[in-house]
Parts: sequence; structure tokens; C-alpha cells
Amino acid sequence: MNMSNSAIDQSLRVLSELYNVNYIDLSEQLIILRSQILAKGLEFNSFSALSDGILTKTSAEEFPFMHFFYELILTLPFSSACCELAFSVMNEIKNKKRNRLGKILRALMVKLSLPVATTSFTT
Repeated sequence: MNMSNSAIDQSLRVLSELYNVNYIDLSEQLIILRSQILAKGLEFNSFSALSDGILTKTSAEEFPFMHFFYELILTLPFSSACCELAFSVMNEIKNKKRNRLGKILRALMVKLSLPVATTSFTT
């Protein structure tokens, strides 16, 4: 996907405002990075390859904003699958058949002569 210069400029302005980054510095870093990529004849056929190239072949000192934004993008989840999986596991553990766990724990504490918890283990 090729973006027009005005679309890139608008995106940089939004990023600079959102993350309190100097727009001119961010723009200059992008221009220098683009010129270095073109000068070296590098081609990236995917976002993954571009990310890997920027994060491994450039220094964070030279391009701090580019490194920051790529690291930020790469840490964001691409879906809610992990969250949904956690809730599914929780629902498997805490279901109607297992809601008597509080009674079992209290019985075990009594047998072990431990203080009985005052909080409820059931929903």
C-alpha cells in the first residue's frame, strides 16, 4: 500500500500529537530512514520484514522514534483471542459443577486446624 505524501504527513502529525513527539524530528527521521533504505537498495515485501529490518539493522540511538513506534505496534495484540481464551478457561474452571469449592476448602481448613476464611469462595 502506497500512501500519498499528504496522508503520510497527516499520520505523522497525529502520531506526534498523540505521543507528544516533536513533529519535525519524527518527520526528519522518516525521511532519513527512507533515503537510507533506498540508497542501500533494500526491499521489504511485508510489514514483518520491514519491522525486522528497522529494528535489527538500524540503531535506536539514530532512529529513536521509529524504534519506539515499531516496538509499540509489535506489542499490540492483533486479536482478542488471548483474552477470549482466558475467559473460556475461567468458565471451564468456575462452572456450576465446581461451585462447591468453598465448602471443600472450609472442610480442609477445619481438618488442618487452620483459621476458617471469612470470605466466600462461591459466586
